[in-house]
Amino acid sequence: MVRQNGPKKVAIISGAARGIGRAVASELAGCGWGVVGIDICRDIPEVPYSLATRQDLESLSKLDGVVTIESDVRDPLACTQAVQLAESVGELTAVIAAAGVMIGGNPAWLTSPELARTLFEVNYFGVTNLMGAALKSMIPASQVLPGRPGRLIAISSAGAKRPLNLLSHYCATKAAVCAYMENLALDLAGTSITANTVSPGSTATPILEASAKIYGLSSGEDFKIHHTTKRLISTREIAESVLFLLSDAASSITGSELLIDGGLRLS
Repeated sequence: MVRQNGPKKVAIISGAARGIGRAVASELAGCGWGVVGIDICRDIPEVPYSLATRQDLESLSKLDGVVTIESDVRDPLACTQAVQLAESVGELTAVIAAAGVMIGGNPAWLTSPELARTLFEVNYFGVTNLMGAALKSMIPASQVLPGRPGRLIAISSAGAKRPLNLLSHYCATKAAVCAYMENLALDLAGTSITANTVSPGSTATPILEASAKIYGLSSGEDFKIHHTTKRLISTREIAESVLFLLSDAASSITGSELLIDGGLRLS
């Protein structure tokens, strides 16, 4: 994507402190976007691994055009505050919901309601809260300037459509995200705002290392045997897919799932 001209376009990115969210933030900043990067920056008791830190998020703010705020997407008010920050930076044009957690290791019937609830609060409601807050700003803006583009992108998972052993509730949250974004695209008919998902396969991130422990594997690298490409996906590959959906070339793509899975669905 070439650097933008004209008024500064701004994207809100959740889960921006590390992993896919950070890669997207870095790529967008490099293209001249304004970026509001948000992350919870503290651990969640039910999640069995460490989440990103305040230092992780602060280091992202060293990039040109990036501002950051500690924000919990489970809280609708926090999402509204992130939108207000974005509006103070420039034109809120895109939202990329990349915050997510992985909890698993037990069959579906042995997963506690508390763990299942945490998964849905972060992975599903974290998306709907952020999109809802952003649309309260983006829809009126598109009515003032008809044709002003808007892009809503949620990071789902190949597990939304392909069952994964011992990860039933995680997969259910990701399937819910895909269904929500498809229906959101329909609700946005008649506007210039699109809604899509990107569903990665095994991607080299901290969450993949947590997945490896669920299966007793030595590292996330062991998952590459399930890809026909026989390698893990890089966070930059996912970020570049997001950039495509933000481009003019993708203006007619909405309600779609972009599967970047290394051939996992074929295995």
